[in-house]
Amino acid sequence: MSYNAGWNQAPRSSAYGEQGGLGALDIAALQALYGVNTATALGDDVYDLPSQNTVGTGWTSIWDAGGIDTISGVSARNGVIINLQAASLVEGDPAAGGYASRQWDVGGGYTIAHGVTIENAYGGPSDDLLTGNGADNLLVGYGGDDVLRGLAGNDILKGGSGDDRLFGNDGDDTLIGGSGSDVLVGGPGRDVFVFASKPSARSPRDKIADFNVRDDTIHLENGIFKALKVGKLAKSAFWVGQQAHDAGDRIIYDNKKGVLYYDADGRGESMAVTVTVLTKGLKLTAADFFVI
Repeated sequence: MSYNAGWNQAPRSSAYGEQGGLGALDIAALQALYGVNTATALGDDVYDLPSQNTVGTGWTSIWDAGGIDTISGVSARNGVIINLQAASLVEGDPAAGGYASRQWDVGGGYTIAHGVTIENAYGGPSDDLLTGNGADNLLVGYGGDDVLRGLAGNDILKGGSGDDRLFGNDGDDTLIGGSGSDVLVGGPGRDVFVFASKPSARSPRDKIADFNVRDDTIHLENGIFKALKVGKLAKSAFWVGQQAHDAGDRIIYDNKKGVLYYDADGRGESMAVTVTVLTKGLKLTAADFFVI
């Protein structure tokens, strides 16, 4: 089976950047001749992206028959691209041979063979692009300004530090922006937006771009929002207005500005801090919140 530089980048050296193992088309050809191998890599495997161009760094396709598996860029020295979609094998499709997962400046990495499901993707300390598949994925950005796309499935997206953009897409997804100024887009489904980082008057603002009152929920971490009791948010702790109207108010939604505040005492002694920014004019109630 032959391969060409379909992604418009030729090998940089005879020492690295070449095909380093079977590709997705090779695997498909072998399976057509001999049947599918269902006994390879049945455990929970981690496929670490190469982080530098050394002798032998190259491209290979993952054949993994089971377990909960991960492509990881945790050790990367630069930003990574990880795409968990498998090779389509469709003639004329740019993804017929798979999507390349790699560090930006390294001539080697992985594609995923047709029929293989890799569940998780971990980024590194820089700006990463992580894309899921049709399974229930865990995508973790860690450092940097990351973009995470869940696609189908009930996914968990964790931005980490940095100013991240999280897109749940289809399915019932959980989006955790982390620290930084993040944009959270749940997409269709019953999505959960989790806030577990300490806000302050000076902290960056997150934004939930598409909160659906009927389907979505906001989770607040009790260890951060200490004035709230674990469980459903009490009706008396929620208020719609520009500021708290009595000492019991803790979560305040300014429906004219779309800003959601946390007030630790409801009396003005502690300054209310921004939790996130929502669409203006939502019909929010205490039922849209849960304390974890």
